[in-house]
Amino acid sequence: MTTWLVVGLISLLFLGPLFWRARRDKLEDRALGLQADIQAAVNHQLGGESMVAVRVAAGAQRGRGTVEIFVPAGWESILEEVWPVVLSRVPAGYALVFRPTPAAAPGALKRAA
Repeated sequence: MTTWLVVGLISLLFLGPLFWRARRDKLEDRALGLQADIQAAVNHQLGGESMVAVRVAAGAQRGRGTVEIFVPAGWESILEEVWPVVLSRVPAGYALVFRPTPAAAPGALKRAA
């Protein structure tokens, strides 16, 4: 009896992380597929590659996550064009976040040059 208990605990210590990683990989794979779908739809809506970037983070459960849309500071008007396309592709249960990229300080460009 004790032997089976020890074998079960050792198996759980070995197999538990493997099953958890396989589950996370499946969630992240779905998130990357969704990211590619939304990015392609945004590019199609804007007529090609643009300054709009899409990132999808998988949540802890299936059907949960975050869709983030990044636009350069001052280009927020692009969001008006892509809003309906993005919203139609975001699944229920996902949070949709629009983030403008922070504007660089004027002195930062002089120092970099």
